[in-house]
Amino acid sequence: MAQFFVGGNWIELPAELARRAATRDIGAWRAAQYVTVQLLESVEGVRVHTDGKAFLRRPASAAAGAWVAIGDAIGTAAQFADTRSLPGPFTHVGWAVLPPGCVVNIGVCSPLFGSVGGGFQAEYVSGRPIEFKQAHGKYWHSRSGSA
Repeated sequence: MAQFFVGGNWIELPAELARRAATRDIGAWRAAQYVTVQLLESVEGVRVHTDGKAFLRRPASAAAGAWVAIGDAIGTAAQFADTRSLPGPFTHVGWAVLPPGCVVNIGVCSPLFGSVGGGFQAEYVSGRPIEFKQAHGKYWHSRSGSA
């Protein structure tokens, strides 16, 4: 395991630094800071989405995507949306496995959309694709643990 200091916080991941990759959205990162790493082992994460439906002030998002929450405790749906700076509520939760060899940008979410930010996120860059598994049922609000 290696430790990475990014966005004012430390995260420990089974990864090594990789050549810096471009990001899809520099504003998504606290202080525009992120690092690019190649994973040496699988890393689990969470992906929330709207199952392809758009809502007032919330564009549509899908179960599979480039952005995944990683590395820290998860709380209620509202806390998750606030720390991940989501543009609005989500309706579905999926579990993600970032495979070994996958290259991702990692860092801390900036405060967008009136949120506080501060949660860790990974942005897929290249390599083996992320595996997504849709969660079923409405148990998010009572679940806590590590992303």
